[in-house]
Parts: sequence; C-alpha cells; structure tokens
Amino acid sequence: MPLKKKAGRHSHGDTRYVAKPNGERLRRQQEPEVGKARIIDAVRDQKGGYWIRYGTTRRSVWFALDDLHQLPSKVFSRMTGPGTTFLTSAAQSKFKESIERRQEYRDALVAERPGWLQSHYVFADGTVQSPPDDETEIVVSFQSDERFAQRGSVDNWQEVIGPLVEGQPLLQFALSYAFVGPLLRFAPPDFQNPQVEFVGRRECGKSTTLVAAQSVWGGNPDSDVGACETWDLTLAALDEIKLRHADGFLALDEGNLAGSTSKQQRDTISASVFRTAGTGRKKRYGDVQPGSQARVAMMSTTNKSLAEHVGSQGAVAGALRSRMLTVRISDQSPYGIFASLPNGCSTSREAAELLRKGTSENFGTAARQFVACLVKKASQNETAFCAQIEKLLSQYVERAPRGESARIGKTFALTAIAGWLACKWEVLPFDKNSVVQSILQMHRSLVDDCEAQLNQSAIQRIQLYVKRHEQDLIDHPDVPLTPDDFRAAHGFRLTVAGREAVLIPSERFRREFPDYRTLMHELKTLGQAKTEVGKQPKLTIKCPTGICSTGRIYWIYLSPDLVDHLKSMS
Repeated sequence: MPLKKKAGRHSHGDTRYVAKPNGERLRRQQEPEVGKARIIDAVRDQKGGYWIRYGTTRRSVWFALDDLHQLPSKVFSRMTGPGTTFLTSAAQSKFKESIERRQEYRDALVAERPGWLQSHYVFADGTVQSPPDDETEIVVSFQSDERFAQRGSVDNWQEVIGPLVEGQPLLQFALSYAFVGPLLRFAPPDFQNPQVEFVGRRECGKSTTLVAAQSVWGGNPDSDVGACETWDLTLAALDEIKLRHADGFLALDEGNLAGSTSKQQRDTISASVFRTAGTGRKKRYGDVQPGSQARVAMMSTTNKSLAEHVGSQGAVAGALRSRMLTVRISDQSPYGIFASLPNGCSTSREAAELLRKGTSENFGTAARQFVACLVKKASQNETAFCAQIEKLLSQYVERAPRGESARIGKTFALTAIAGWLACKWEVLPFDKNSVVQSILQMHRSLVDDCEAQLNQSAIQRIQLYVKRHEQDLIDHPDVPLTPDDFRAAHGFRLTVAGREAVLIPSERFRREFPDYRTLMHELKTLGQAKTEVGKQPKLTIKCPTGICSTGRIYWIYLSPDLVDHLKSMS
C-alpha cells in the first residue's frame, strides 16, 4: 500500500497543487481572474538561476530568465492565450521591460525536469513525492505530460499482470527493468545509463512487452504504443526526450523508424546509443552552466538488433555491443515473449491482447508506490541505503556467470535488484527470489549462447547465421543495389554449379563474426570459401555487378567441394 505521509506543496504552471501521499494532485480552488496578465511570482532556484511566473491567476507559466535571454521564442511560444500572446516586437519589448523592472526574488526549489530534486521526486505529470513530514514547496517549471498521470490502482494493475506474467522470464525481466531508472541515483558511480533491446520477428510480442513495462510509469489508451516513444526522432529530440524521462524509464519502439535512409538510420542509432549511455546532453551555443544531467533506463524494440542496423566495424561495433544488452526472442519460440501459455489462454495472441488491454486501463500507479519507498529509504539514511544496494549488487555478481561485457553484467545486476525491491515492497505481485532467479536464468542463457557460438565450427556458425536471417537473405535483386542498401543487406543466396553459396557484405560479416579472419581461413582450407588469388590474396572479393557495382563480399559455400577437399587431404 502507498506510504502514509504528510502532503508537500508545489506550484505548477497555472494552478497551485498539493501533493497527496499517493502522488495524486489535489487542485486548490481557483481564484477568480483579476486584471491583466502580470508577474505572479519570481524565485531564485537552488543553482542560482532566476525564474518568473507570468500570466493570470487562471493560467500562467514559469520560465527561466536565461531562456528569455538565449531562447526568447521558446518562452513566447509557451505563453499563448488571451492576454499572454506577444506577437509584435513592441509587445515583446514591453513584456521584457516588465521583467527587467522586477527586483525581488524569493528562494525556492525549482524542478526543471522530472526526476530527483534533492530528497524529492517529481513525476512527469507534475506531481511530487516528498519525504514524510517535508512540506517544502517545489516549483514545477516544466510542462506536465498527462500520459504519466495515474489510472486505476496498484491492486488492479497487479490483478492484470499477475496471472499473465507469472513464470514468464522475459516479461518479469522487462517489468523489473522498468524500476531501474529511479534506482540509478543509489548505484555506484561507475554505473552508466543502462540500455536494453528486445529483438525478434514481427508479431512476437516485442511492443506488448514494451507497453507493459511502460505501464509502470504511464499510459495512453489512444495510442498503440501507450506512453512509449518511438525511434522516429532526431538526435536533437533525443536530448529533450531523455530529460522528460529523467530518473525513470525511456521506452523507444520500432528501431526501423530511426532515419529515412540506411545512412541516416546508422548515424542516428549509433549516436543515440552513445549519447543515451551518458547522463549529459549536448551543449548549445552560449551555454555557460553545465546542462541538466539525466539518468535513465532505456528499452527499445526492433526486428533486428541496433548493431545490425548500424553496420559498424571493429572498436565501434564492440563499444555499441558493450552498451546495449540484446534480448533475442527466438524464432523457434512457439509463443513469442511467453515461455508457455498463461492459464486460461489458448493462444499467445490472446495472452498478449489481455496484457495490452489490462495495462491500457491501469497504469502509472506502480512507479508511485516504488518511488514512495525509495524516497522514504533515502530520507532515513541515504548513505546506508546506497551501501545496501552495493551489497545486493555484489551478491548478484557472485552468483552471475562470467564472460560478457562488464556493462552488460551491471545491467542484469541492477535489474535483478530493482525487481527484488519491487517484489519486497509489494509493487510486483511475485516472489522476490523467483524474480531474481528468472533474471539469472536469462543472464546465464546469454553467456551460454555466446560460448556455444565460439565452440561451433566455422560452417556451423555460417549455417546458423543463414537460418537466423532466412527471411532477410536476397536471392537476387531486380536491379543493382545502392552502396547504402548493399551495406544494410544481410546477404545474398546464389547457386553456382550446383553448390549453394551465401554472399555476405564485408562490413556486416566483420561485425557479425569478430574473429572473421580465423573463420575464413578455416572455410578456405575446407574449400568452402571463394577468395582472391595471388601472392597476398584478400579474403573478400568484389561483389557481382548485378548485386552492387562497388561492394565487397565474403563468399561462402554452404557445402564443400568434395573433389578439392579430397585432393587437399591426399
């Protein structure tokens, strides 16, 4: 149940609100509108910045004086309405003069974005969770996002997800991960913003998983992705989106939407992964103070991994992989995201539809209860709570498998702790130890898959690649591909003299198989690779002009040339 606490005060835009114990907003009775728009309030924030509340008693906005200097259009665009629309230069100058005459500013705590503000937590809809008996006024200066208001109750939300998610490792992982964002404040300082992607074929339940996880924080019944964002964005927009989800959960659906061309897709995704990993944002011209920092846990969905979209080589590819935990939904899984059919469901589609419907009617409540517990813990003794988190992380690492990126291991560890706490605080309706076991099982499975690939023969690894991308391989393009489309392709199938071959673009091959030289030499010895001839032959050859006039490919036969193979053995 929500913690009992004394309500704190906060001011948000045009209306004054009281923060109730469960995070809901109770609007005070509005005063009748009196006179024209004017300066209603003025404060000096905790960083030394100055803020003005301008408008009428019925409608007003907060803005920073710094923005009025550097981005006046941003300020004026927010003040649209009777008495607060400044379109002409004369009107804008008169407005600025009234601001310039203001001399008195009182001290206040100002929330420029959602997330932690000292010992308080500000939600994206403008409500505030304060420590018990703390009545500090919080000025909420950002525009509220009603997608993150509450709907339903924690009990109703649990009744929906409980029977559908019980015993489902992928879904339990996703729901546990949704609580990681506000927990990052208490993690050791070497923890970067974690990033997870769910990768799988169409209609396997990836988006349903994302919407279910996002329901912890909010929802939108009018949208097919709930309160999630999509990859249909620019890098500049990503900084703003990150701030709107600060100390919370950022869900990005459909990696295929990142960019209208292959090059834009690669550039957007590559830069986004690196930028999201850090807490900072890109500085704009004229910025003197450091920009707002944003801890965030990001989750994404895509038909193929972001690394596959990017097509980077060498160190860049390795850096991307170390920052992005890829959870693959096996093509062989008969139920997609579900390990087995939930009780009462005859198909996985039925189960997914029930999960979608239930979380579209109940959302935004679980995060309130979880954050209330965090706020109380931190207010009692934040140092001791940080030490407890570090101890729990160490205990997980002792049980976890070795072998993958340290960052990926930390993501699993923090997800397990978030899930464990959410169960302990009765936010998730599962046994806390079983949730940790599910996450450990996923962690071990990922490491085992990596080790199994390293123990396979060269041709077995190629055959597995062909099987995994069977639907993506091209038999023969109708017209030669452009260089960008060629680099984005998974490969091409040919049959030459009765032998089936797969031709894989060089960049993709090196990304998929970091030990590509060893792999190709083994295939060449077995007579299953076509390479250049000469004293110092390359392992790649020019791509057939009917496929691409400029590309280079690795040519692998899926069956050996028995005659040549026998000659090499004699």
